[in-house]
Amino acid sequence: SDGLGSYDLYASRYCAGAWTTPRPLAGGINSAGWEFGGRFSPDGSTFYFGSNLAESPAERTLTDAQGYRELTERLRSPRNGLFDIYTIPSSELAIPQSCESVTG
Repeated sequence: SDGLGSYDLYASRYCAGAWTTPRPLAGGINSAGWEFGGRFSPDGSTFYFGSNLAESPAERTLTDAQGYRELTERLRSPRNGLFDIYTIPSSELAIPQSCESVTG
């Protein structure tokens, strides 16, 4: 397939009664890891998405943590293997803004 990982984000438009072929979002948001849960800000200027950027949670291990305190600190920190939330300006996603730019 044309994606980078197991779970990538795609865009499609509803034009003339049918959906266009889904295309991976631009802007470098898709990785070898898992991306999901994409949402636009209320004004449409920012795109939010979840990602672990490289590995599936099953490939990450926290078993080398030295006790409960270190384990909970790791689980509460970024890049913990349980997904983080990222943002990108919507303009970098290269989503066609009209059906004419998709079909013409």
